[in-house]
Amino acid sequence: MEKKNNSKIKCLIFLIICFCVFSSVSGAICIKREKSCPAPLTVEQLSHTDLSNASKLMIVAHPDDETIWGGAHLLDGGYLVVCITNGYNTRRAGEFRKAVEQSGNTPLILDYPDKIFFMRDDWSDCKEAIESDISLVMSAKHWDFAVTHNPKGEYGHIHHKMTNAITVQAFNETDSADKLYFFGDYYKASDIEKAGTSVIPEEIMQKKRELCGIYTSQERTMKKLAHMFPFENWKEYSK
Repeated sequence: MEKKNNSKIKCLIFLIICFCVFSSVSGAICIKREKSCPAPLTVEQLSHTDLSNASKLMIVAHPDDETIWGGAHLLDGGYLVVCITNGYNTRRAGEFRKAVEQSGNTPLILDYPDKIFFMRDDWSDCKEAIESDISLVMSAKHWDFAVTHNPKGEYGHIHHKMTNAITVQAFNETDSADKLYFFGDYYKASDIEKAGTSVIPEEIMQKKRELCGIYTSQERTMKKLAHMFPFENWKEYSK
């Protein structure tokens, strides 16, 4: 009888501990989510970014996306490159600014969440603020063209898909860019022959690889997507 009571007590203590841990983690996540979405970008804040040398607009979800999907294009210069996430991440934000500036362009990185406690954020708390920011940037001046992720999110990344939808909406509502382009189709390494022949000169490819090398924090991602580096077959959006 005593053994049964001890077992019940141990079980009860275990359940209490589990409940406390779950409550603590849940509370921390809620607090983190409250802090994860900054106030929308203001005209005054945007004015601190020099747009005088930018005639083209690129909008991406994460630091490194601009280089992976458009590094060869960026080497032409003249872009404002807007990254939606990771402005709060010192290392990734630093890599982004270095890559964009080294390619001869202007960086603007925002503070929206990428992952919260190792889980990808769904932007449900931030969507309106992100839409406001992208609309503000799109309408800041007249752009020769804008470019962003494709509707499939390249390999299906939800942030890429949402960035596409938000950018398309801003493009249609502001009428501030002559054209809108999407990053090219993604192919698995085993299907890369379907991508066709790369038209990027080797000299440019070497410079793109150097830009990719800046992202030491994303070495694994770079290796995983390296087969796509030679292909930047952007497609024009049609309403």
